[in-house]
Amino acid sequence: EAEKTRELRKTSESRVGDPMSGGILGEDQRALIKLYQGKGFHDVDVKQNVRDIPGTNDVMVEYLIRERVRLKTRRLHIRGNTVYGIWKLKRVMDTGVSIWGYLFPTGFYSEEEFKNDLEKLETLYWDKGYLDFKVDKVDKAVNKRRALVLLTLFLSEGVPFKVGTVSTDGNQVVSSEELAALIELQPDQVYSKSGETADIRRIVAKYNSMGHLDNWVYADRDIDRTGKVVNITYSIREGRASRVNDINITGNR
Repeated sequence: EAEKTRELRKTSESRVGDPMSGGILGEDQRALIKLYQGKGFHDVDVKQNVRDIPGTNDVMVEYLIRERVRLKTRRLHIRGNTVYGIWKLKRVMDTGVSIWGYLFPTGFYSEEEFKNDLEKLETLYWDKGYLDFKVDKVDKAVNKRRALVLLTLFLSEGVPFKVGTVSTDGNQVVSSEELAALIELQPDQVYSKSGETADIRRIVAKYNSMGHLDNWVYADRDIDRTGKVVNITYSIREGRASRVNDINITGNR
């Protein structure tokens, strides 16, 4: 219970000793409601009472919370998918229908978790080059009486993009030819998000092995949505090389 109270207090911008602001208190109340709704308590009621403390110019802020019933996911339908099967899509999502939900406290709906699931779906499609993928619409029906949420996702997959050009920028210590040997994404291949990530890791590892431990590598994509081509530039900040200054050994006998 104490841990839960600490979590709720973290949403508040108001602090003990701060001047009272009606605007900030209003934001604090809305933040609490958003927190609860994100955890599936869509019918939560949060009341805020501000009371004067006798003999002082201070006030006490009190929140009265009625959590009510937490929603469970009872249906998850996906429409418009052709690239991946329905079960593949559902497996990457944390939101889902629990077969034990009727008997045990599982399968609760979380708004935050659901938003993360939409990002996971995008990552899955980007891994096969579908850079135009998007979730066109989400139908969410809430049955408050039974505390259930019914979800239907409508997908627009698009077509796979191919890699156009691949280049590097910002490198001086390591030649472009050396870096090119580490890059596996090549022109005319179907773009892959995981392939791009693997390229970045190899470039970072190369710099780490040379002592450039504060290097930074970012994939800058120039997406041609008409031609369905993506040009990739690996932008590099090499950083400074680190050297061993001293070696201490303690505890040996």
